Amino acid sequence: MGESERERERENGDDEGDESATKRRKRERKSFVVESKTFEIVAEEKRGKIQVAIWEKKKGIFSWVRLGPKSLGFFLESLDHCIKDGKGGKWEREWKESGRSYSLVRNENKAGFFLSWGWSIWRRNGIVLYPER
Repeated sequence: MGESERERERENGDDEGDESATKRRKRERKSFVVESKTFEIVAEEKRGKIQVAIWEKKKGIFSWVRLGPKSLGFFLESLDHCIKDGKGGKWEREWKESGRSYSLVRNENKAGFFLSWGWSIWRRNGIVLYPER
């Protein structure tokens, strides 16, 4: 079934369209591009809790991190602070959630500021985000 057919069913009040719209509301996807990288943010409700995953894609290579409630709160607070704080400088925040260690670092170079997100179970992994001001 094509997207236009689904839209028509929703407009006509068909129950099937309402059901798929409800399912769709439980998962949100947003993406943005920075230079040659694509970042996709997926928010999904599972068992009454919101989970967020951030995917980094470049030339067929994928890396991702899944955020629980505590990590999501730290991430959003830090992202907000990065965007609103016009001053330069580096800061770092570390915490643990579900047996994993996380770190979020704000740093700056000639191109501007960036957030570096790191996590580890046995080895160090990471993702770099470039928020717009």
